[in-house]
Amino acid sequence: MPYHTIFTRQVSNLQTFTGSLGGAAPPITQSGDSSRPFEVGGSTFTDFKSAAQRTCDNQFTACASQANAEQNKGGFTVADCSDQKTQCEAAQASAGTQSFVEVPSVNIGPDPDFPDFDLICDA
Repeated sequence: MPYHTIFTRQVSNLQTFTGSLGGAAPPITQSGDSSRPFEVGGSTFTDFKSAAQRTCDNQFTACASQANAEQNKGGFTVADCSDQKTQCEAAQASAGTQSFVEVPSVNIGPDPDFPDFDLICDA
């Protein structure tokens, strides 16, 4: 296959936030319902913004519940969970991919460290 051939891949999880106090933020997946294509924890949404808000809210709830169970004396407090929620919301607001369309990718050639494999980057 020639180098620089454009490929497409289907995005399966739009969650971009990696903070994990109290657990990772739930994935934002495709529901299969074209009128409510975004799904978070069994709930479906018509738009990415609503799904992104829910994933951050669900993560905050799990985090705060764990912090409260440890009487805010464990590895983190409810205030830390609030800070994480703010970070989650910011990450989702600036997410590069906010829909389940195919993402174009570019084959930039062999990996110099592993020549049997090509490097594929989002275009």
